[in-house]
Amino acid sequence: MANSISKLKIQRQDELVRFNECGNLKPLPDRESKSRFSNSSQTQKSEAATARGVLAYLLLAFGFAWVLWVPVWLTGLKSSSPLYDPAFLGGALAPGLAAIVVRRWITREGFGDAGWQLHLKRKWPYYLIAGLWPFFILLGAVDLAVMLGFPVRTEAFGSILPALPGFLVLTPFFWGEEFGWRSYLQLRLFGSRPLLAALATGLIWGVWHYPAVLAGYLPNEHGLPGVLLYAWYMIPHSIILGWLRLRSGSIWVPTLAHLANNTIGPVVLSALLISGG
Repeated sequence: MANSISKLKIQRQDELVRFNECGNLKPLPDRESKSRFSNSSQTQKSEAATARGVLAYLLLAFGFAWVLWVPVWLTGLKSSSPLYDPAFLGGALAPGLAAIVVRRWITREGFGDAGWQLHLKRKWPYYLIAGLWPFFILLGAVDLAVMLGFPVRTEAFGSILPALPGFLVLTPFFWGEEFGWRSYLQLRLFGSRPLLAALATGLIWGVWHYPAVLAGYLPNEHGLPGVLLYAWYMIPHSIILGWLRLRSGSIWVPTLAHLANNTIGPVVLSALLISGG
């Protein structure tokens, strides 16, 4: 009796298969198709959460910063005002604060990919690159200027070490930018296409700086075109910083690179763009 029932089940299954092949009956869901459906549903939910997080991050990062910088620009607040520097520094923290808010309360994804670890033992070469790369740019820029016959103010190089303690104090603000742009936004743009993600992040990062340039926090001697081109100026920096973040797996490496760049960058501009006398 049991054998007869088993044979009937097998015969019934064969009939269903034949019906399926002829198109007379839709395939019955099996474990594999259910699994594929479940995975697809989870992927869609994950993508929706990522899009929601990116949108919320951009609104917060721009909102927190611009609500401080735009009034400084529109009112023509002078650098001698006691409110001038705090407004700039508060805006610089906006990307980091935005990323924390999104991770903790909006998407609730946590900080698993935030890059808190130092990885000093395995990733020390990237720390070395992060700290020294502006010096290579400095040397290359000076060599090129000399070859082309441009004047170079070598005395400007003496300001590097005296300026370093002040920039070290500002490390939390550099960290805030990197935690937002490199450890949140770039990781969530364009999936597995890191170069495109770095390009897009750099463009957005540059636009985010517009009110700071207009308010006089950042150098600009070319009026509105200089402001608009600032976004393009930020793209190569974004590529370098993004590469360091991905290769090291740590937020501290691009933070160091950002610190080094902001220490050396003004010296390069002072040496090459301001004639002596």
